[in-house]
Amino acid sequence: MIKCEGFNPKGYHVPAFHLTKGHFLRIWVELAANPTLPVNIGNGYKLIPDMIRYLSGRKRKQEIILTTAFSVSQKIKEGFIRRRFFPQTVSEYLIKNGLHNPENIMELTYFNINPDTYLKSLDFRLLLLFEIYISLKKSDTVIFNYIGLGPVEEKLLTSFVKKQLQSGKTVVGIDNLNFISDIDNAPDIINLKIIRI
Repeated sequence: MIKCEGFNPKGYHVPAFHLTKGHFLRIWVELAANPTLPVNIGNGYKLIPDMIRYLSGRKRKQEIILTTAFSVSQKIKEGFIRRRFFPQTVSEYLIKNGLHNPENIMELTYFNINPDTYLKSLDFRLLLLFEIYISLKKSDTVIFNYIGLGPVEEKLLTSFVKKQLQSGKTVVGIDNLNFISDIDNAPDIINLKIIRI
């Protein structure tokens, strides 16, 4: 799936790793050397999109070998007129994408997402969860960004991803090392810390 020899982009160290099918690569990026002093965090925020491009194959990096293309969790975009005058509910979006079934509706309630809610009414965190959920349902290999989720949503999503691994999915999730709460050291999870050098 993904093999990395290790490299040092933009003042950071990315250690070597090997991601195989059915595993979850949890990447923790140190956005600030000292979490109490938010200086020079720009490079960390710039590194995250670069890592997503490298790991999805959208940008080549000699030190990273991909044997499978990874899809990136996408934002749900609705045009202004559609959003204003013809808004979609979560349920309608699922129907439109061929994902409407009782199992998916039950899983969304696990995330506290009501299928009758309009997409435009979902708060930022629930919309982000829904976008990641849709990506996990559409593809067996997914990359997503945890940044923007709170601790509760993060735990719910990590628990859901672990269930998805049992069906053979391979997932990469990127998060902020400075707000690390609890590292899950399950055998199918690879925790990779990218730190400043």
